[in-house]
Amino acid sequence: MSFLKADTRRAWNGHGLVQAVAISVLASSAIANFFLVKQNARLQTMVRQSQAAQGVTVGQRIKSIAGVEFKGTPLEMSLQHRPSPLVVLVYSPQCNPSNHNWQNWEQLVSTVSNDNAVLFVDLAGTTDDSFVRQHNIGMYTIITSVSEETRSNLHLAATPQTIVIGRDGVVQRVWTGALSAADIKRIQALLLAGV
Repeated sequence: MSFLKADTRRAWNGHGLVQAVAISVLASSAIANFFLVKQNARLQTMVRQSQAAQGVTVGQRIKSIAGVEFKGTPLEMSLQHRPSPLVVLVYSPQCNPSNHNWQNWEQLVSTVSNDNAVLFVDLAGTTDDSFVRQHNIGMYTIITSVSEETRSNLHLAATPQTIVIGRDGVVQRVWTGALSAADIKRIQALLLAGV
């Protein structure tokens, strides 16, 4: 009988050890989850702040765009009470993603009926005659030196970027990166609707 009692005591002691380990693991998991939730909330806030700092936001009103055109003429384009929406195509000739996006932009621009509804903005300021001929954009306004106010208002830092601004100067949509076929259709629909 004493043999059974000792064996039973060992079993209970082993069971108690398992319970203690399980409780310890649960407590550690709960503490780790608490800190992960806090860290996740902090990271989400940082991402939102970073996105806000990186790009213009839909609904933002832009009064004007200013800079110097490709041929050296100063430009100040009012965005209030425009006759048509404006598509702003932001690029850099040396940017590979911009270069990959030209085919998409060419497809988009070919469907825009009013030539004044497209504005090209070269953030690097290195557009030259051969680049203009290569991409057949000489009939459009091309800004090669953006004013600091415009750069700040539109948060211009990344290329390629496609921005649709409504007739009232309100940003309707923003795409950063290469456009998809679905994106082109969305832009065309916005332009047809005359936002």
